[in-house]
Amino acid sequence: MKLATIMRNLHSLMGLEKENNEREPLSEYPSLVSVSIALLDNKIVNYQITANGTYWSDYTDITWDNEISHTKFSHVLVKHKTFTVNNTKENNHAFDVLAREWMNNWKVHEDYSGSPSFVEVKKYNAISSIGN
Repeated sequence: MKLATIMRNLHSLMGLEKENNEREPLSEYPSLVSVSIALLDNKIVNYQITANGTYWSDYTDITWDNEISHTKFSHVLVKHKTFTVNNTKENNHAFDVLAREWMNNWKVHEDYSGSPSFVEVKKYNAISSIGN
């Protein structure tokens, strides 16, 4: 199979347009955007945002990027919030603004593991603590 065909199939599976690699909008609305956070010592140690309304119900649902001591698992509290969106604009707003606003109610744990896009929230935490 040619590389172009493989890449086209991969992009299709990932929901990406082959030209600009941007995620295609959901085709059915209303839809749900869910945010899950794992808290340890009341600080975010991991998170997930989904476009299909699924969320973590407890720490066993989480794929951990970094090893966390098994003794700490019993202390992990999982919270989630779901937003109903009716179009692409609301979907993007839920991901880019509403989810981050909700997550900013907590500081980031020293043992944080997760996607690098969360760095913005870490910076926000550092900046907001200076103002207090």
